[in-house]
Amino acid sequence: MPLLVEKGIVSDQQSKAILEHFAQQNIKKPNTAIVAFSIIGSTLLAAGIILILAHNWSNLSRAIRICISYLPLVVSQIIGFWVIIKKRDSIAWTEGIAAFGFLSIGATLSLVSQTYHIQGDFRSFIFNWMLLGFPLVYLYRSTTAAVFYIVSLTAWAIAEKVALHGSLGYWPLIALIVPYYIMRFNNDIHSKIVTIIGWFLSISLIFGVFWAINDITEGFKVISLIALFLGFLSIGLLYFKDEESFWMVPFSRVGLLGLSVVYVVLSYRDVWKHLSFTQRPEVMNAVGLLKTGNITISILLPILSIILIYKSVKIKKWPILLYSIGLPVALIGFTLSDNDLGRVIITSGFNLYVLLCGLLYLIRGIKYNSGKSMNYGFVMIAAIVILRFFDADLTFIARGLVFIVLGISFLGANIYLAKRKARIK
Repeated sequence: MPLLVEKGIVSDQQSKAILEHFAQQNIKKPNTAIVAFSIIGSTLLAAGIILILAHNWSNLSRAIRICISYLPLVVSQIIGFWVIIKKRDSIAWTEGIAAFGFLSIGATLSLVSQTYHIQGDFRSFIFNWMLLGFPLVYLYRSTTAAVFYIVSLTAWAIAEKVALHGSLGYWPLIALIVPYYIMRFNNDIHSKIVTIIGWFLSISLIFGVFWAINDITEGFKVISLIALFLGFLSIGLLYFKDEESFWMVPFSRVGLLGLSVVYVVLSYRDVWKHLSFTQRPEVMNAVGLLKTGNITISILLPILSIILIYKSVKIKKWPILLYSIGLPVALIGFTLSDNDLGRVIITSGFNLYVLLCGLLYLIRGIKYNSGKSMNYGFVMIAAIVILRFFDADLTFIARGLVFIVLGISFLGANIYLAKRKARIK
């Protein structure tokens, strides 16, 4: 900076302003390694305490067991109080104590239950654990606690589905974490915190559609899944730049990959034999269906998706228009899938649709020198071609030739794009 001032490129006042700016940035940016090690250290500490106590557990009296059971929780509360008073702005301390506190709650619950032989199952244990640990998210503003909560909630939803064939409570419980994500999102959209929560939240919501929405037909579930992925893609297009790395835009990447997989699966004729909007015998009672709220969720998801798509279209984000076509095509497919001719028509439509998506991405990648778009288009085209060739009754030589042609095309296009970028530079 003194050299720039000496050459007259910047003034002395501008130099001071720039230095102050970067000094503030360094203060705000936490040391990722320290934060990671504090979380790992807290987790290992909690696990070590539990293992040491378990060694002589059977030889201890019930009173001592209870005191020991509450010890990790009490220690975490004492340290947590000190952190709030003295180290509130230290991410390493807040994340570490949040991790220790969350694990301490689980340890105390399990040890007390074992001491008094309290009957229960995994569902009730994980449910109580995640609800008692949830306040730590907002108390310490902890991403670690948020991740623990999302993971435990997802595990509870799956267990609830297996045991009771439904876990509708997942939706209001996952909504509790959304304000924390929005707070972090508004604070710094490009932070690692936003990225980490985004990945866990988006993946958890996929499990939510698969397991938390129950007593609806397979057709409604497929539509809900497509709507969810379209919503993810819209969020990515609305708030993040496409130039960001793969990991920095979780919603966009999960939405794009999810839509690609769903549309490819729907290109199989046999899949449509098991998809229908017709009521199953066990859910014929419409009143009972509405009481569960499942039908409400399956309707709300497409509505929210359409709103996000509309906002994306207003700012001219063309990928959302391309992938939104799959939603009405799927709806039309359910009206045609009752007979063999209808299934042939709808699967042919999805095959052409996936090829079109791949071709447009391929052309866009070549036009704008984007290897990411070009290779994604190639992958989509290759996937649909290879899958159809495996379906067809062809010889190994014919299939081998197809692989060779696709491989040469893929390598040739990347070499051409690399040379083109070199000429531009």
